[in-house]
Amino acid sequence: MNGRADLRLWPVSLIKGLSGRAVDGPRRAGGVIPNSAARELILCPTSLIASSERPCNTYPACSRIYIDSTNAFPTVVCSEVMLILGYGGFEVTRNSLTIGGLVAFYGYIFRLFAPVSIAIDLQSRLQRIGASIRRIIELADSTPSVTVTTNRLPAKLDAMSDLEFKSVRFSYEDCRPVLRDMSFRIATGETVAIVGMNGSGKSTIGLLATRLYEPESGSIWLGGRDIREISPRSLRSIITLVPQDPILFDETIRGNLLYGNPEATNQDLDTVAALTQLNEVLQRVPGGFDQPLGPFGNQLSGGEKKRLALARALLQEPSLLILDEITSALDEPAAASILQGLDWFRKTRTLIIISHRPATILWADRILVVGEGAAVDTGKHNELIRRCPLYRRIWQSQDNVYSRIAHIDRVRSGRVGNSQ
Repeated sequence: MNGRADLRLWPVSLIKGLSGRAVDGPRRAGGVIPNSAARELILCPTSLIASSERPCNTYPACSRIYIDSTNAFPTVVCSEVMLILGYGGFEVTRNSLTIGGLVAFYGYIFRLFAPVSIAIDLQSRLQRIGASIRRIIELADSTPSVTVTTNRLPAKLDAMSDLEFKSVRFSYEDCRPVLRDMSFRIATGETVAIVGMNGSGKSTIGLLATRLYEPESGSIWLGGRDIREISPRSLRSIITLVPQDPILFDETIRGNLLYGNPEATNQDLDTVAALTQLNEVLQRVPGGFDQPLGPFGNQLSGGEKKRLALARALLQEPSLLILDEITSALDEPAAASILQGLDWFRKTRTLIIISHRPATILWADRILVVGEGAAVDTGKHNELIRRCPLYRRIWQSQDNVYSRIAHIDRVRSGRVGNSQ
């Protein structure tokens, strides 16, 4: 134990019971859990308290007490030892104390150090646990931001995977609007790349499509039905989102994959590992599928986390898959291999890719250009490069970036010098 109020000591059923409303829907959302914090609570409650929109005021104080007490204790111990030995030695020279008495007194004092240290540590832990419990109660008593309906849809909804935004407006809390008048339609079986400048609202599209947030106005339709008429659990059995920063749990690789589909077989795991180049990671780590990843998957690099999150999403076999910058942390060969592995998926399902990478953009059937919270234009690359100034600017900027990267790689490998 390191002094953290780790709720793995608590029964998971208790935490699920406290936050049952939040756990209901995130499994099919590809690991994006802003509205289902119970999953994160089970694994790392302190991070939730630190990052909450309503932070517990007790927590920083508890952390400060714990840090100050643990850092100061060795200094206090050394000072007391020096004081005891110095003053005791002085008394021995004055014949006011025998050497045996000094040794006995020092031994008794030394035996008190361990209980005092445990008491200080216990007090800090109890304060942190109390703050965590209060935060869980606040979460359990909070009102869900997404209205849950009782409508249920059939298990197989491949024909309903077309997606349409109609004049959608959305902003985070009281900030400026991220989406102002977003309207577009993506047909069933289509692969669409969404491109735009930073802050244009690309990632927000995926969050709204999976009902992790509700639009302020306008509507989102799936297969001719308003998604507000569909329960979040049913909706997330159709749409899976792989976010830009995927969430991994303090589990093994197998456990993180089975979170997407608990009934998946070993053959299913091998298949998605091959499609997403995850088998390279499995060959590197000693435990293979049973390799622990640590909190938030910190044993993996950014690119490896994205491969694992993509494999988990493919195991769910969604009708519509949304990938947010899935190739951003990968080199060119790895990104090309992943796109090749996704070829089989997009033959029968709808695929939305949010990306800046030129190769990924060209791989899509159609490109949707987003700017200032609205859909600016849509079409193929050759069409947009001629008629859409925003797309031309995005393409040129990204093309220049990758050209500079390629030049730096050639310089480092000595190819420029050799060619000259």
